[in-house]
Amino acid sequence: RVSKNTFGDFVNPTSFTCNNSYAKMLESSKILVKNNSTFILNSGSKLEINNYANLVVESGSTLQIKAGANVSLVGSAKIVIKSGGYICVESGANINLQDYNSLIVMEEGAIYGANPSLFSSPSCSGSITKTGNGSVIDYSQDVYIQNQTISSNKYIGGKNIFVGNHVTTSQAAGDVLINNSANVIFDCKNIVFDRGFECAFGSTYEVKNH
Repeated sequence: RVSKNTFGDFVNPTSFTCNNSYAKMLESSKILVKNNSTFILNSGSKLEINNYANLVVESGSTLQIKAGANVSLVGSAKIVIKSGGYICVESGANINLQDYNSLIVMEEGAIYGANPSLFSSPSCSGSITKTGNGSVIDYSQDVYIQNQTISSNKYIGGKNIFVGNHVTTSQAAGDVLINNSANVIFDCKNIVFDRGFECAFGSTYEVKNH
């Protein structure tokens, strides 16, 4: 159980492993995995990250979520993988991003995998499978929003975001509409709104520059 008022360091590097256990990060708390340390969730363990709590993995360090492990993010909770940091999610891991602002953020230079100097043959997926309304944000990838109606709150992130009727040839052409009082957050370095984008009355959108 980690609260926002909990402070302290483990010996570096540290290997912190959850075996058949329940770990809870309270609101606004923070865990920083750094100096080639590892945070490992074994099968049967559960990690709950609550509103505004952050789990941050720095360069050289690894977050490993094994098959049968459970991770739940609530509200504005985040897992942030910094440049040079690793996230290793095995097939069969259960990751729930409950709310639209519950996020796993892959910063530019973040790595799907595990530190090879610490793990000999990890079974890491090349992507993250999740349930819930939240998103996996990859700041190294461009995002194209085309031929979509967005009717509920949504967080969309990427390196550059392109929104409009025909911003990519990989999708069917069509307008983009935000309606039904939805709030959409675009998180990117640059954004292009092309023709065919509409935000209906009562709906909102916000652009954040990371």
